[in-house]
Amino acid sequence: MSANIPLRLFTGKGEIDMIGKAIPIVVVLVISVFPLCQSEGKDRDYWPTQEWRYSLPEEQGLSASVFEKMEKYIGDTLWSTESMLIVRHGYVVFEKYYKSTSEELRSLKSVTKSFISALLGIAIEKGLVQSTDQKMIEFFPDYNERNDINSTVREVSLHHLLTMSAPLSFFPSPKSLELLFKSHLDGRLGVNFNYNNSCAEMISIILTSVSKLTAANFADKYLFKPIGIETYSWLESNGISSGGIGLSLRTIDMARFGYLYLNKGSWDGKQLIPETWIDLSTKNQISGLIAGEYADSYGYYWWLDEANGYKFYFALGLPGAKIIAVIPELDIVIVTTSSSNVYPGFYSLVKDYLIPAVKK
Repeated sequence: MSANIPLRLFTGKGEIDMIGKAIPIVVVLVISVFPLCQSEGKDRDYWPTQEWRYSLPEEQGLSASVFEKMEKYIGDTLWSTESMLIVRHGYVVFEKYYKSTSEELRSLKSVTKSFISALLGIAIEKGLVQSTDQKMIEFFPDYNERNDINSTVREVSLHHLLTMSAPLSFFPSPKSLELLFKSHLDGRLGVNFNYNNSCAEMISIILTSVSKLTAANFADKYLFKPIGIETYSWLESNGISSGGIGLSLRTIDMARFGYLYLNKGSWDGKQLIPETWIDLSTKNQISGLIAGEYADSYGYYWWLDEANGYKFYFALGLPGAKIIAVIPELDIVIVTTSSSNVYPGFYSLVKDYLIPAVKK
């Protein structure tokens, strides 16, 4: 967004105007490892809706000595790490804030997209949206009935938006929809992966169209409050929450979101996100993806990777290594925030320290 665009910051306690102000960005990473029965949200002895419980690593089947080596690796190599939190079996076994405090809101940058994906899954479950096959223009009947809409743009579906395979020519906003719908696409629909913020911004607009709530308000009601997230901020412009980069949360609350995905969308006996949506979102949905140093598979705003034989999925925000990752076999959640670290450093942390630390 350009600096002269008026923004509104939704804090959950009200809104304040923001013009050209930068919000600190944080990296959040969640990795989840757990047995299948626990991945389905069963057999948990408590839920961290109010607060997390703490435990020593050894008590949760993790090597304390490997954790010590991991912390040295963080200090020597991942020197720009701001915070890190590790959860196993639902217990916090490691929590450290290097250049910040536990109460600091951390801008998630593109990790916001994974939250937008979750909200769309909730909207589908509530019947506000039919399916990912639904065309984006169907949500705007005034435009859908016109004859001057580009025929290819008419074919853009939610699936295309979720897989970054809709090469939109204009950055979407309520004021630019006509230009977007009448324009040509910048590439082949459904074929080329083209990472951008426009797709997630469009989904945020659609969420507001079907629910009459901003994404922030929708999340507050159906996602944040049920899992205990009370402190957050979300950038808004023209009555729309930024779907690509706008959300900021505390590190501990990032862990709650990761824990929800770890448990297949179930929380304390309630299915907040459909399990089928979690499965769809975290399996490869686009072929021919080449992402360089990042994973080469992509779901619905989640990246996919593998380390030491364990598959995991993660949300990634740049710059730095803002990540939420889930490994659905070891029952672990990691949250890390950083100002300039990159994904390969995090991958090494998982491959060379976290997974080797698991004893049972």
